[in-house]
Amino acid sequence: MHQIENELPAEVIEAAHHLPDDGFLDHPAIAALQAVMDQARETTHRTHASWEVRYSRAGVVSDRIEALQAAEEEVRSGFRGLAAADLARGDLEFTAATDGRARCQFLTWQIEAAQDALQVLEAEAESLEREFEAASEAYERAHAQLRHTLWGLKLKAVRRARGMG
Repeated sequence: MHQIENELPAEVIEAAHHLPDDGFLDHPAIAALQAVMDQARETTHRTHASWEVRYSRAGVVSDRIEALQAAEEEVRSGFRGLAAADLARGDLEFTAATDGRARCQFLTWQIEAAQDALQVLEAEAESLEREFEAASEAYERAHAQLRHTLWGLKLKAVRRARGMG
């Protein structure tokens, strides 16, 4: 609400309500606010799309972590069997058992690497969420300011048209 509204007759306010917005869109203040809104809208779309990509990738990485953990557990559960098989073959170097443990260690490292990647994706997603929220708030502020400015311009136009200043 503009302070000026308190000083105007109801018919001036009513006439201002009937003025179309598009008659004021070329005003520099409106154009500047529209540019801010356009930039904020573009940023919200871009950050949302980027967030969706990170979120989707995080799901894929989480699934991969689960698969690696299952494989690691399966390999780990076979350690004694591999050692027994080596012993039965007379392999006192315990080649299969050693290879099993090496495979298990490799899986552990893969899990750790995947967990690191997941943390990176989660941090990126959080950053994008903050950027999205900031852009959304900027859009809302600019939109409110645009509506306020537009209303003031409409009131001034009606006043001028009626010779009121």
